[in-house]
Amino acid sequence: MSRPDISTIPVMVAGWIQSTFSLGKKLIEDYPETADVTVELREELNSFSRNLPLIRCFTSEAVIDEDWELI
Repeated sequence: MSRPDISTIPVMVAGWIQSTFSLGKKLIEDYPETADVTVELREELNSFSRNLPLIRCFTSEAVIDEDWELI
């Protein structure tokens, strides 16, 4: 089993958060309902990012295949 590269995930999530913020600012006047969606997505991304330390632990080289079988 190959291990995912966890180091790219926080960078990607941070970029998505920034994109939703920028998009929301552009949409707020003309399309407020759509801007609300960007706020919800940003909140979901922030929530997901709080789990990144746990994901990093699970993708550690210290977790071996036998551990995954037990999990």
